[in-house]
Amino acid sequence: MMLAEMLGMLAPYIVKPVEESQTGSQEPPLELFVRLLLVHLGSRSALQRSLTSFVISWWPSESPDETKTRFHVKQEDVENSSKKEEVIPIKAHPALKSRLHALLADTVYFDEVTVALSRLQSESRDLAATLRHYAVPVRPDLPIQAPGAAQQVFFTLSQIEYLAKDTGLTDAIRSAAKRPKVIDTLTERRRVIESLHSQTVAEYNALSVMTGGAVASAVVSLGKASLPPKLAPVVKPLMESLKCENSEFLQKKAAEALVTLMALVVDRDPCPNSKIVGNLVGYVTEGAFEYNKYLKDKDEEDAIISLKQINAGEINSSNKKNQQEGADVEEEKARIAQEIRFRGGSMALRRIAEVFGPQVWEKVSKLWDVTFGLLEAKEKKAEQVSA
Repeated sequence: MMLAEMLGMLAPYIVKPVEESQTGSQEPPLELFVRLLLVHLGSRSALQRSLTSFVISWWPSESPDETKTRFHVKQEDVENSSKKEEVIPIKAHPALKSRLHALLADTVYFDEVTVALSRLQSESRDLAATLRHYAVPVRPDLPIQAPGAAQQVFFTLSQIEYLAKDTGLTDAIRSAAKRPKVIDTLTERRRVIESLHSQTVAEYNALSVMTGGAVASAVVSLGKASLPPKLAPVVKPLMESLKCENSEFLQKKAAEALVTLMALVVDRDPCPNSKIVGNLVGYVTEGAFEYNKYLKDKDEEDAIISLKQINAGEINSSNKKNQQEGADVEEEKARIAQEIRFRGGSMALRRIAEVFGPQVWEKVSKLWDVTFGLLEAKEKKAEQVSA
């Protein structure tokens, strides 16, 4: 990440016009550098796409003599946003802008999950063939491997999830297979596929969140004139990053990009800022309530479990122990997810206050409505009741 930042900060010097005799090329350095970035943005690697997008984000929008970047918005920029003419940065190259917009809507299975997907496809094809061998009725949309076909059929993640988890298929297997040994074999193979599917989907989702946030940040850094007419494709991946991204650093970058976007579109009609603030407050309040509840209840739950272990030997049985461990794992996952949401929402709200400063209540009025506005309404209601 540090190297991506360094390359981005060096970009203004890399694209400086030079004499043809110095480079031996008729193309200007800007075109050569943009072409290089486009190659990496076209990669199927999530890491490659993300780092290239961060290079663009760190590429300063102004001349090399200035240090301000698009993610370091000055207070006067916010106050005069409706008065000053938009300056299109040199990095807002049409080809770069077009590719980044396309990536916002792109869905691809990244190279990082290729091995896991290949094994998942192989296991799913074998299971589907076995189910058909035992005449187990399955969904009609499942692909069928033709005998002797050179090209292997491809199962979507949704179809694989059906093969592994669908309860209707479970009943169909018990009804059609008859023999317990066959049923046990099919059940075990479904269990293997379910485990592989869960791991692959979790890894794919994490890569998608990282890449989506990075690409959206790059789009924002190109400036107001380079934003798409509809902002949802830009806002959504940034919000997802704040909501789901494990990396605190990447969450911070998403918060910076999101608030920069809010500053750029504050005069748009309709403006998405009210909805954005409402969601951010939801992240913080939900996370705070659940996390505090977890801390409050944890000691009580531990005490209750300890008491049961003393007074009832059955809690130590293998079955109940596994159930308890499973419940603890799910509870821990939920708690971590709430912490991530709380952290991301807090980062963005703090950034809003930093960027908009004294103008925050005017420029982002929704923030007043969901904070001090609620207290005002509660106080007025109490006064009316007492009167």
